[in-house]
Amino acid sequence: MRHMTDRLKKSEEWGLLALLVFHIFVFPMGVSIAVKDGWDMFGLSDGQLNFAYYAISLALVFVFAGGYLRRSFDSLLDRPGDALAGFLLAWGIYILLNMVLGRLLSLFPFFSNENPNQTAIEGSARTARSIMIAVTVFMAPIVEETIFRGGIFCGLYHKSRALAYAVCIIAFSVYHIWQYAAFVDVKYLLFALQYIPASFALCWCYERSGSLWTCIFFHMSVNAVGVLQLMTTL
Repeated sequence: MRHMTDRLKKSEEWGLLALLVFHIFVFPMGVSIAVKDGWDMFGLSDGQLNFAYYAISLALVFVFAGGYLRRSFDSLLDRPGDALAGFLLAWGIYILLNMVLGRLLSLFPFFSNENPNQTAIEGSARTARSIMIAVTVFMAPIVEETIFRGGIFCGLYHKSRALAYAVCIIAFSVYHIWQYAAFVDVKYLLFALQYIPASFALCWCYERSGSLWTCIFFHMSVNAVGVLQLMTTL
C-alpha cells in the first residue's frame, strides 16, 4: 500500500535543486581544484574537510527544506505503524536485492576489484574514526535522503512514479562513484551498480511509509551496520 502524500513547495524544489548542484559538484570539485593548485585548505585533514562538507550541506538542508522535513516528520507521527512496516520491509528488500545482485556481479572479474568509495571509507576509519562515524551514520543520511528521496523522488513522484524511481535510483547510485570515474578511471562507473539495491529500497521505503524520516532512519541503520562490519576488520 502506498502512502506517498508528501509534496514539495516550489521554493523547496528550487532550494533542493541548488543544494544538489552544490553538494554533488561545486564543493567536491572546488576542493579538488584547490588541492591540485597547492592550497593547504586551512590545514584541515581529509576527514575534517569531509566533516565540513557535510556540515555545510546539513545546514543548507534545514535552510532550504526545514519546513518539508517538519511536515514529513508529522506524517511519521501520524502513521507510526506504516513507518515501522516500511522500515522492516525495506530491510528485507535490501538484503534480498543485495544477495541477487552480488551473485550476478560475481560472474564478472571486474567486480573482484575494491570499490574505490569503500576504500576511501576504510581509509577514513583508520585516520579519523570518530569523524567517519559521525558523517556516515548521522550526517550523510539526512543530507542525502533530503536531496535524493526528497528533492528528486518526491519532486517527480506526483508527475510520474516510474520516472521518480528511475531518476532517483540512477542519480543516487552514480553519486557515490562519479568522481572516481571522472578523475581516475571511467570503468569505476560500473561500481554504481552496487548501490542499486539500497537506492531502490530507500525509494520503496519512502513510498510505503509516506515519511522521508523513515528513509533517513533506514539509511542510518544500513550505514551503521556497514560501519560495525568495517570496524571488525580493522
